[in-house]
Amino acid sequence: MIANQLSTLSLTLSTDLPNLQIRNLARNNFKGNIFQSSLIYLRELYLSNNFLVSIDGIGEYKSIQSIRIKL
Repeated sequence: MIANQLSTLSLTLSTDLPNLQIRNLARNNFKGNIFQSSLIYLRELYLSNNFLVSIDGIGEYKSIQSIRIKL
């Protein structure tokens, strides 16, 4: 898997990709809270190997069926 070195996400992600179902953000440089406006169709979320200190706001993602977080 190739790391992208991302540390922030676009604030317009939910309007740019409203039907996004799988979000793989593993192996990046996210440090703070990255949860924004919910993507209502998001089913899978991958966050392994980042520097997250909080997953506050994850409750807004009501349709998630699978989350992978390995710190």
